[in-house]
Amino acid sequence: MTWAGLGGILVAAFTYSSATPYPGVAVALPVVSTALIVAGGMARPTMGAEALLRLPPFQWMGRLSYSLYLWHWPILIIAAQHVGHPLSVEDNLLWVLFALGLSVGSYFLVENPIRHWNFLARSGGRSVSLGGLLIALSLAVATFEIASHP
Repeated sequence: MTWAGLGGILVAAFTYSSATPYPGVAVALPVVSTALIVAGGMARPTMGAEALLRLPPFQWMGRLSYSLYLWHWPILIIAAQHVGHPLSVEDNLLWVLFALGLSVGSYFLVENPIRHWNFLARSGGRSVSLGGLLIALSLAVATFEIASHP
């Protein structure tokens, strides 16, 4: 299952393009492939893709994946809008490397310190309150930005 899932993710990564209809049925391939990796990984087979995915470079990338997820898309969109046309594969890769650098920084300077902050770890109420405050702040900033740029 895990090898099939990894294969499906790689097929989507290397064959999908800006011409791939999104949202649409094409989304099923990476989603189902990810589910296969997660479900297959629960069985802990010795010959599954876990043998590859447990290697340190993949573990490192997994730790950074959420930060990279947050950084890569805005950077790619802003870069393409700045030049006024779709970016080449080489340009996209350079910008993704830039996003990866920002991801490392935000992981170590923002994400981990907040995750391991004793003030929040000792109280679920504080964590939920901070989350609610950050959501409200995000909505306020977005509302202000939308209203100020009709």
